[in-house]
Amino acid sequence: MSPLDRNDRKTPVAAFLLRAALFASPLLLVLGAYLVLDPFRVLREYDDPSRGSTVDLNKDHVGTRAYLRRHEMERYDAFLFGSSRSLGFRIEDWSRHLPPGSVPFAFDANQESLYGIGRKVRLIDSLGGPLRYALIIVDPLNTFAPWGNSEGHLFMKDPVLSGESTWTFQKTFVRAWFSRHFFVKYLDHRITGARRAYMNGALVFDGRNRYDPVSMERLMPVEAVIQADPDRYYREHAGLFPARDTSAQQYYPAMLGPDHRRGLEDIAAIMHKHGTRADVIVAPLYDQRAIAPEDLEQLREVFGAAHTYDRSGINTITRDVRNYIESSHFRAHVGRQLMDEVYGPALPPVREGDPGPPR
Repeated sequence: MSPLDRNDRKTPVAAFLLRAALFASPLLLVLGAYLVLDPFRVLREYDDPSRGSTVDLNKDHVGTRAYLRRHEMERYDAFLFGSSRSLGFRIEDWSRHLPPGSVPFAFDANQESLYGIGRKVRLIDSLGGPLRYALIIVDPLNTFAPWGNSEGHLFMKDPVLSGESTWTFQKTFVRAWFSRHFFVKYLDHRITGARRAYMNGALVFDGRNRYDPVSMERLMPVEAVIQADPDRYYREHAGLFPARDTSAQQYYPAMLGPDHRRGLEDIAAIMHKHGTRADVIVAPLYDQRAIAPEDLEQLREVFGAAHTYDRSGINTITRDVRNYIESSHFRAHVGRQLMDEVYGPALPPVREGDPGPPR
């Protein structure tokens, strides 16, 4: 075979590779943008992961990484556990119930489960604590979800907690980047700075995805909006508050199984070892459904009736629409009321210019 014949055979292969490269180049560019921009803040470490972000982040991941990064320096000793329903419990308010020098940390997560809470408690214990105070906020559908890691890029656990592979974790975010043309919306805003209607639901512009980089508390800008003109807020957002059937008390089904019970006992054992004051609050949810009596009894058996507070169901808090931001989250004054019930009257607010107790 002559050299010319061999070159003729290579030509179709080279042409195919060239066409394949040209076809794949847009995909490679979009993937490259993901690697460079890290929109979900999962590829690199950040002192303040939510700064400048227009994306809802995986709170489990950014919270876990913040704890690992800062726990030796900050010496966190008080932990707020739960789903985003814990938003109404503000760190500043909680600090007024804690002794001077106590350092709270919001170790919540999106749709946090008992599995996730248990993994976080184990992590704190494995690193030597301290773990002096714990406030566990229960909302049955999330807290008592089926045992195991959560699914979805906003909900799955950090690999440090779940023990699952980093590859499984990371590919979930790559999939989210390409899902529903998210990358188009993100890059459009990133390049042009525009805020277009088609970006709603994918990008966040109102600051509700921001966290305090030390306590990892979610910021709550909507509270100021409500306080400025409550009548207007509840009039303009009436659609966020669906009608409820209050003719009779409705209950969640019993959801605590053997795995959940072992998880509760594991959490309680670790906290007992650390001498933790642990208080459990069953959240007053807008839907007014009450926790199943069987599940409430198990919480009381594990944590003690004196430290288990059931505020679910139809009551003075849940009857008032103005106690809620929307149908999923109650406001900060509700959290203050509940903490007063748990700990007693709070210390007065620190005066402006007063540095407060030493840390």
